[in-house]
Amino acid sequence: MNRRRRPCPKHSKSGKLGSAGTICIFTPCARLQGERGRGIITAMNSTTPNADAPANNLPRRLESLDALRGFDMLMIMGLAPLVTALCVLFGWGGDCALAQQFRHVEWNGLRFEDTIFPLFLFLAGVSWPFSCAAQRERGASTRAIVLRCLKRAVLIFLLGLLFEGRLRIGSVLGRIGIAWMIGAMLHVFFRPRTLAVLAFVLPLAYWLAMYFFPAPDAAALVVPKSLEFVKDFGTGPFSIVGNLSGWVDRHFMPGVLSPYTGIADNQSALGFIPAASTALLGILSGEFLRSSRSMPPTRRIGLMLLAAAVLAALGLAVANCFGHMSMPINKKLWSASFVFVVGGYSVAMLAVFHLLVDVMGLSRWAFFFKVIGMNSITIYLAQRFIQFKVVAGNILGEAPRAAANAAGAVHLTGGRGLAGLLSPAAGEVLLAAGYIAVCWLFLFFLYRRKIFLKV
Repeated sequence: MNRRRRPCPKHSKSGKLGSAGTICIFTPCARLQGERGRGIITAMNSTTPNADAPANNLPRRLESLDALRGFDMLMIMGLAPLVTALCVLFGWGGDCALAQQFRHVEWNGLRFEDTIFPLFLFLAGVSWPFSCAAQRERGASTRAIVLRCLKRAVLIFLLGLLFEGRLRIGSVLGRIGIAWMIGAMLHVFFRPRTLAVLAFVLPLAYWLAMYFFPAPDAAALVVPKSLEFVKDFGTGPFSIVGNLSGWVDRHFMPGVLSPYTGIADNQSALGFIPAASTALLGILSGEFLRSSRSMPPTRRIGLMLLAAAVLAALGLAVANCFGHMSMPINKKLWSASFVFVVGGYSVAMLAVFHLLVDVMGLSRWAFFFKVIGMNSITIYLAQRFIQFKVVAGNILGEAPRAAANAAGAVHLTGGRGLAGLLSPAAGEVLLAAGYIAVCWLFLFFLYRRKIFLKV
């Protein structure tokens, strides 16, 4: 079917079709159709609010989504090493409380680093109601929308295998693709009220199943010597060796299990169920934003913050208020408490970015994040295959290292270039900041050339 190409003001100031555009892997390019909002991983592209729209109306496209996605992706674009290097420079140590927030917890608990993945999945859900509505407006049938969801899920899953370089079903992209697909297809067939019920029922049912059906082989499981530390977490229904999802992984999931080789995958098979709830929470948030265009911004933001508080409170209750049945906050299990607590965090972050960027119009500061957010899948994959660290080292040099001679006197050795002129701690800060700068400039080049990888 021939489709009319409409001019894209984002890509051509003259209103004509630009020579550069989105790299769209298997679907007609949304940007060339003037349909910013059909990406799954990069989600909905940003646009400038309509100046003619009433002040209280929600802009047709939300620039805050790109900014928040970019903020989230910055965490895995080198911010953690930079924070750690700064902690060392200021004398706090590389294991201080701040630095530890940028490392995953080993099992139970929650740190800032643990919010990155679910926020990304949540934002993929937020963009879907806008994309689905655009497809409906173009006359797409339910069958066509469902097939598109399936194709996208398969493509994201395959990109996950490419990133892993091995057969690992539980890849990050694999979980995003499947969990998003479940949420998107439920959105196609059910109303928001039903979706809200499912968003709560799925993780709660997962919680009960995990508690009442622990792994039958937990006590007799032979643990490799390299993983003996897992015994420290016991054999209960929410432990590494005792949880039902891990049992399913080691008996039925093909391919490599990582990082608990032979025991469980930290993107476990049953974890796709509560992860779909995270996607649903994002879809419900997107549906709320889409349907509340005429609502006063203060009321819209207030309701979102209230929902965030309720979700967080529910998650804390699941983790602490049911005695031995309480399911701890656990990213690797994607526990019910984790879904609700991080869901509350995600809604709150969306509300804050929406307020600052879309409502108050403070978009200049968000440009740095927007450049990252509009090519989030690109930078995620690129860091696997492009040696950005080597590039930064070639430009900035190498930080010196402290060494002791035979007499015990400490001196500096090695070091070259600009980083070599600094102290070891300051040199590491420079190199960590340089890594982020190189990644961002790579994305800025793509942004200026209007190249956006979409799936």
